[in-house]
Amino acid sequence: MSPQVLISFTTTPQRIQHITPMLESLKKQSYQGFKTILWLCHLYRRSSQKMTPEEIPTFMHNYNVDVRFCDDFGSNTKLLPLLKSNVKDDAIIITADDDTCYPSNWVENLVQASLEDPNQAYGYRGKILNRRYFNLPFVKTAYLRDLSYSGSQTIMLKKTSDSKLVDILTGVWGICYRRSFFNESYFNLNLCPSAYHNDDLWVNGHLARNQVRRVCIGNEADFSDIPMEKFGVKRLWDNVNNGRGLNKRVLKFFKYDFKDPRANAQSV
Repeated sequence: MSPQVLISFTTTPQRIQHITPMLESLKKQSYQGFKTILWLCHLYRRSSQKMTPEEIPTFMHNYNVDVRFCDDFGSNTKLLPLLKSNVKDDAIIITADDDTCYPSNWVENLVQASLEDPNQAYGYRGKILNRRYFNLPFVKTAYLRDLSYSGSQTIMLKKTSDSKLVDILTGVWGICYRRSFFNESYFNLNLCPSAYHNDDLWVNGHLARNQVRRVCIGNEADFSDIPMEKFGVKRLWDNVNNGRGLNKRVLKFFKYDFKDPRANAQSV
């Protein structure tokens, strides 16, 4: 029996009125054997805004979306509550962002990759972290400084036959996981409070700690953004994570877990 395929994402009261283009892109996927789940929160901690089932926009009825309410886990809300639900270990989980329109082969290629090797996580956009090594004879190799996201190399591959190991799979173009990749420590955001705002580094850090390789695959089609800034909605990545140094704090939490993917570049 084929594993269940789940598309999971979240949004906020300020953004939900503008996500129709993203939902349309899901409707046009070449692979349609998936279930889409939207996670909303009764109370959003960042804005103190509340939301009720009665406030779900009527256009949501035009799309086959299972809308569920949960606690607010920040940007982790698109994945964390799903993992806590009754999902089988072999389930294929693909997270999406509410401000991205996905090409028609988006789901199909991720599912195919996961079926070919279910022990790896996949995405279309990645990062290789900036490293500076301290090397002397008879001294164990060590970093000269902490891992840096701001100086990282962005990986985007256009040929569908291409793939590359990366440190970070970035969520904006979607990430494909199996439920079995995660253990209980992922759910404890109190271990690293900065992770509340930073799902990309939090989830990839746990994948690295659990020795799950992150593989960026190619896609010749184009992704497009929904310009939320035009609607007065600021991006979390620019507004919070970089501006307040949260990226550095989360990376420091996983300092010894990220192994240089370039050392295994030929083994994808």
